[in-house]
Amino acid sequence: MKKQTLNIVEKLLADLKLEVINPKNLIFPQHEEVAKIFCRKRKEKFVLKVQLTKKPSPAFLREIWFHKIFNNKLRQSRYCRLQKLKGRGKKEGLNWLLLEFLEGEKTGNVFAFDKKFLRDKLIPHFLDFPFFVSKIGKGKRVNRILTKRNGDFFLKSIDKDKNKYVKVLGQGDYAYVLREFRRYKNLLNRYCTTLTHRDNHPANVLWGKNKKLIILDWSDASLSNFMYDFTDLWLHSWQKRSWQEKFAQSFDKKIKKEDKLEAKLFFKLNLLFLLPIEMHNLQNEKMVNWAFKGKISLSFIRQAFHTHSKNFNFAKTL
Repeated sequence: MKKQTLNIVEKLLADLKLEVINPKNLIFPQHEEVAKIFCRKRKEKFVLKVQLTKKPSPAFLREIWFHKIFNNKLRQSRYCRLQKLKGRGKKEGLNWLLLEFLEGEKTGNVFAFDKKFLRDKLIPHFLDFPFFVSKIGKGKRVNRILTKRNGDFFLKSIDKDKNKYVKVLGQGDYAYVLREFRRYKNLLNRYCTTLTHRDNHPANVLWGKNKKLIILDWSDASLSNFMYDFTDLWLHSWQKRSWQEKFAQSFDKKIKKEDKLEAKLFFKLNLLFLLPIEMHNLQNEKMVNWAFKGKISLSFIRQAFHTHSKNFNFAKTL
């Protein structure tokens, strides 16, 4: 990081009267666009996020916008919590965001939930998240800044990542996925109205001391179909199939009767989109060893994911 940028960050910390908990937080890799600094003021702890480039990234602007609009909403949820916004602004051209620090245990890694969190009594907590997020997003002016993950977006992404899909699925199944998204493109465009987290893998979901889920990192928040976040949570619980089934059954009981048909269809389409990418990411042996600390082999993961992908009639799960 340029010395000039570091000086601005240090001035900001001084202005906010914040003490850095770990001085190593002020050493950032060259490719980092946003610095995440853990700091404190007396006994209170905070997370300071600072854009390291004068030109702010759309992702960072989305996160600032999200916390500004929904700061107090998600705190009303029975089972979920959001970091409280403590301040935001700009220091010599650098955007910054100050959030409260919430202590909690990660529920897993970017690939999968830890099995100890896949317990039946925690199903209401995980169900509350997609329902509550979609609820607080209604009636807000979200179109201006959020990416629309609609039918056009899915088709463009699938075409862009063709090599990944073909490598995982084969040419025949890739063609099937493409046909399904072309077939339902207009429906996906019409239902692209729900606020979604979009990146709610277990590393972004903490188990808090107050027995609530803490949802982190809203930089990828977007508009999509109302099944997207549920599908993402369901997919990352692949280590425990019995829990997945109970999770889907509980979701089915909560959803409105008139929405059930679309729910099954969107669940299937979301999995067709997400599953091949997840499987492709899991081809990296080093990443797997890092994530699971040698407890799970790459062959085990491949077998588990191929069990999910033997046929694409995922809708029968609901």
